[in-house]
Amino acid sequence: MKIVLLFFLGFTIFFSNASENKNGSQLTKEEMLCTKTWKTYEKFSEANNQRKSYYKRGGSSNTIDLDSDSIKFTLDNTGTYFYLNNKHPLTWNFTNLEKTQFKMIIDFGDEGISHINLDTFSLSENIIKYSRKQITTNLTFYEAGILVPNN
Repeated sequence: MKIVLLFFLGFTIFFSNASENKNGSQLTKEEMLCTKTWKTYEKFSEANNQRKSYYKRGGSSNTIDLDSDSIKFTLDNTGTYFYLNNKHPLTWNFTNLEKTQFKMIIDFGDEGISHINLDTFSLSENIIKYSRKQITTNLTFYEAGILVPNN
């Protein structure tokens, strides 16, 4: 399990592809994030060194179903998370100057609000890679994932 997690974490080294907008100038990270709707391609999580969930789009050994999920960010730092035919409003922002860390708050209505802090966040025009670690008194939780455009 840790090897898989380390593999994902290895992919989270920050990189940047030169992407251009209509004017021929380079897109900002915000523009790259907000010009597409994103879907989960692969996601791995573990709690207390035990695999909690695994998903790969089109995979046969998934332990969670994220086939219907997608997320749309907008330039005003809001957006929508789509899951199981439901729309959940969200807010987002980069949390460091390098734009390699990210925070998102998703409102799931009666189910509550989820605060998601991504320790590493790399973004190019066609891929987002992230990881996060959360440690509490009784729980150590890791998650890593890859998002791709929802064509």
